[in-house]
Amino acid sequence: MIIRGPRLGEGSLGAVIGTVTGAVGGLLAVGIPVAIVSGDIRMIAQFRTLAIVGVLLCAPLGWLVGGQLGPRLGMALRHRHAEIVGGLMGGLAPVLAMSYWAWSKMHG
Repeated sequence: MIIRGPRLGEGSLGAVIGTVTGAVGGLLAVGIPVAIVSGDIRMIAQFRTLAIVGVLLCAPLGWLVGGQLGPRLGMALRHRHAEIVGGLMGGLAPVLAMSYWAWSKMHG
């Protein structure tokens, strides 16, 4: 018997967790690297427009990636907590990519 994974964009616990993680992380993804390099926590608030762009990019990508990774990990490990962890990893993927982009723009 072939077990098929979730369809692209299908709702699941992993997708919801990925969306929340992506939205919150996307809000801070550009400001955190700048604040770390500059040593000034107030720099996080200087990138409001990029923070909104981060939310608008990372939340849907977190839904897509977390919705694919979470249920597959949950099925593989046969535990609901594995789906939550998969959703977190799926939500963090676009956030880390955006943070890396911001970091590379500062050092490039």
